[in-house]
Amino acid sequence: MKVEFEWQTGTPEHTGKYLITDKHGHIDANYWYNEDKNSVNYGWYRHYEEDVMAWCELCTIPSYPNKIY
Repeated sequence: MKVEFEWQTGTPEHTGKYLITDKHGHIDANYWYNEDKNSVNYGWYRHYEEDVMAWCELCTIPSYPNKIY
């Protein structure tokens, strides 16, 4: 099965789970908190914002079809 999605740049508009690629070329799953910019809970959970090169919201990637044989 082939799955295609588009990487986006900048900052996500809302809180959620994302697939990210960083400046070292690594791919990881991360969580973006879109609360008040002055809050401790703003930004990426496990990465510095300047290290994230692109992201894709996980819910936009279709799941593998569950087929029962």
